[in-house]
Amino acid sequence: MARINKKFMSKLITISITILIVFIYTKFFRKESVIPVGKGHISVPAYSDKKNKNIKVWTYKSETWEEGDPIVFVMHGTKRNAKEYRDVWAKLVGQKHIFILAPEFKRSLTSKSSKSYNEGNMFDDKHLPNPKKHWAFTVVENVFDKVVELEDVSNNEYDIFGHSAGGQFVHRMVLFYPEAKIRKAIAANSGWYTFPDTTIEYPYGLKSGYIDNSIMEEAYKKDLIVMLGVRDTNDYHWGLRRTEEALLQGEDRLARGLKFYDFAKSTASKTRMEFNWEMDTVPDVGHQYSKMSEEAIRLIELD
Repeated sequence: MARINKKFMSKLITISITILIVFIYTKFFRKESVIPVGKGHISVPAYSDKKNKNIKVWTYKSETWEEGDPIVFVMHGTKRNAKEYRDVWAKLVGQKHIFILAPEFKRSLTSKSSKSYNEGNMFDDKHLPNPKKHWAFTVVENVFDKVVELEDVSNNEYDIFGHSAGGQFVHRMVLFYPEAKIRKAIAANSGWYTFPDTTIEYPYGLKSGYIDNSIMEEAYKKDLIVMLGVRDTNDYHWGLRRTEEALLQGEDRLARGLKFYDFAKSTASKTRMEFNWEMDTVPDVGHQYSKMSEEAIRLIELD
């Protein structure tokens, strides 16, 4: 009987010590995330030097997501409806191993012009260059770094998807900010583009855009997918830019996207630069961000 009690007491002590260690780690050492599983939102500093300028980020973290799984930025369109984009992605993702971040570039954070969001806030309304730390592209990097800190994870790269105005944001981020921690970038149904053409004035080309060949070389190395809905051919869609410069790119979003990709591929070939961009045309889909998002999730899951 004494021998049995001795064994029992030994097991009890071992279990008690284990429970105590777990409690101490959880209480004093483990960094608890402030980002909930499921839907939520956080407010984090948008800029490194403007602590009073915060950006709201709508989030969705599936129950199955773990450290090292994809973190995906979802960039809204011109309506700046980040919450709606998050909701669509949350429904599509379900319990896939994906963590969604949908930053909301409200007009209280940036100006009303396309320069502040679609074009990355690289220039002000007088076309004077803004410091890189105030670019909208840099805001994405700041949000990512803060989320990694809050989650206490080792993720060092992210995916990014943008539709319409968000697609403009994404392809320009690849062009002008290739040092970003982007793993895969998907620019879907952009209304117009910044062509990698130094003979065309910015923002339709690179002339006066303060970019050189070394940056273009890095940009072409990025994993960018130009995603186009085959039925996105309404040349008088309410949000489609119809300036003289935009019309030179094509009559509709599909035509402009095809021309942009072909020009970039041809330019990279002529200059013997490594080219990792891809084209993805989505059948039977027009200017529908929910349908394009389905295809984006499929591509992200392939890797």
